[in-house]
Amino acid sequence: MVDSDRWQLEVSVSGNNVETRCQSELRMSRRGCFKSTKQGASTEQCAAPQGPGIHVYLFWTKAGDCYLTHQDGEVTAEELSIQAAEVVGITPVCFVLFALYDPSCSCWYSPNHTFDPKEQTRLILHFRMRFYFRNWHGLSDTDPVVSRYLSQTGSEQGAAPLLQIPSLEYLFAQAKFDFVNDVISLGDVTGDAAVTGFKNESLGMAVLHLSHKALQTGTSLQEVATHTSFLRCIPRSFSHHIARDNFLTKLRIQRVFADFVRSFQKHTVGQGRLGSQEIMYKYLSTLERLAPRFGTENFSIFHLDLRPDGDGSGSYLNPSRAHEPLEENPCSQPTHELMVSGTAGIRWRKIPAQRAQENNYMGNDYFNKKKRENQEVMQGENYMAESWNVFCDFPEISHIAITGANVCISRQDNFAMELRLKSILEARSLVSLLDGYFRLTADAHHYLCHEVAPPRVVLSEANGLHGPILDEFVVQKLKKEHVEDGAYLLRWSVLDYRRIILAVLSRNEDGQSPAHKQFRIMQKDSVFTLEGWEREFSNVKELMESLKNFVLKSGQDCFTVRKCCLPQPAGDECGRVWESVGECGRVCGREKEREKDWCCVCVCVCVCVVCVVLVCVWCGVRKRVRV
Repeated sequence: MVDSDRWQLEVSVSGNNVETRCQSELRMSRRGCFKSTKQGASTEQCAAPQGPGIHVYLFWTKAGDCYLTHQDGEVTAEELSIQAAEVVGITPVCFVLFALYDPSCSCWYSPNHTFDPKEQTRLILHFRMRFYFRNWHGLSDTDPVVSRYLSQTGSEQGAAPLLQIPSLEYLFAQAKFDFVNDVISLGDVTGDAAVTGFKNESLGMAVLHLSHKALQTGTSLQEVATHTSFLRCIPRSFSHHIARDNFLTKLRIQRVFADFVRSFQKHTVGQGRLGSQEIMYKYLSTLERLAPRFGTENFSIFHLDLRPDGDGSGSYLNPSRAHEPLEENPCSQPTHELMVSGTAGIRWRKIPAQRAQENNYMGNDYFNKKKRENQEVMQGENYMAESWNVFCDFPEISHIAITGANVCISRQDNFAMELRLKSILEARSLVSLLDGYFRLTADAHHYLCHEVAPPRVVLSEANGLHGPILDEFVVQKLKKEHVEDGAYLLRWSVLDYRRIILAVLSRNEDGQSPAHKQFRIMQKDSVFTLEGWEREFSNVKELMESLKNFVLKSGQDCFTVRKCCLPQPAGDECGRVWESVGECGRVCGREKEREKDWCCVCVCVCVCVVCVVLVCVWCGVRKRVRV
């Protein structure tokens, strides 16, 4: 039996108006011997160290992928992430988007989680971008564009790209790894047209993959395709599907792909019409379209209860469940599913017991073959999923309480959601996810739950530190809120994770605009020192109290520290927008959508008012005519 499929390889870049197509009619035979692919062969992943310690896999560095190993003493997940970010070149501005993922249990670790190499002789972790916002690249016409806030110029609100180049390169490498490892599988696609479209898109993604490699190495696309098989650049499920075809069919596919590569090199890559950054943007935007759940996290919930938060504190959980045993119960079945997305907030729905899935950051565990087999069985039984219910967006959360595997999410309107997850690790993973999105979209200086709070955020809150804000915002903040002499502001450096910047404002005697200078405070373990002063302090607050008795000199200028310019709460609109810019936190996509919604509401209200006035006028005219 021979099936006939129409394959069309297509790669389009809307930003450059580039579109190259190569069409061919292929007869795909489903017969032939199956040839398995070795685990990891399609990912080009370096081998994991076999020795003891905590081994963190880095998807990308300037020298290629590698492992970062920690063997001596206890270390927090945040400190390991900082070490990984320093190796990759990710700055503190984008660092808050990343976290550590454990592929063996499909869970993320909270920033304050402590690892002990003595207790965990060999642990493999992945350093990944966890907090993701769809359409940050702006290539989609259906989703709102997500960007960072910039300072307001005139009546317009500025915006900046969400990612810097090292973070973009790392995300691109991570996305390639996910795509090859079936973040969206061929088995998940139903219908002949959808399957054909998936194959076309997958081969187009392979061309983008190889094109980026060609630009990075300075070689032609044909040369790269000769040394790197396109089977390494497509989903494993698709690669296995091709492996089951006969020799002639495989040869036809290779010829068609080679012709397309030659055409794409001649008309697009060779002409310089497609740069490395455009390729990465197109690859990620296509992956978002192919895998709608890419960048989302799903959690299996074993109990869900929506209720008013009685006293408004949200600091308690239902006593009947707070004292339940905390160990995992493999016999129980989840009743609900929770989905968390950077652009859609928190959503939930009921699920049949047969559809229960273990928590996974993208709903598809590429390390777990049993889960994929279960998904194939579920697809065959045609379960009808319930629609998603929206619980809230991240800025609407007031606080979160966690007791063992039980979580209580409280909204600002005193309405709460009680959840019970499979394990304590999953509960902390969920809470740290919500806590991180809250700082990215609402308030960069505070945390929702102390049990998962990042150590640097706790340190910043205790010492009045701002995040890694830019110099222009520092000056703007000092001049706007504290014009008196001696005002100062403390912030984390935008380049160095171990450095705090002290900015001091000084008014000139001749009445000119105030001057400001910056001094560096170095952090080494738990000790802080002012550059040029050998005295050590256990915390920043103690250091600043000591500085109030001295005069700081920079050249001919003298400065005193008297009043600290503290971070403003999220309720202060000007401070909130400004803080979100510098502290790489606040995403403005949903805010713009809400402004549009309010504009629509106002227009509707105005139309209704006009209609009422016209009706009243008409009635008055009719009465006069009758009289």
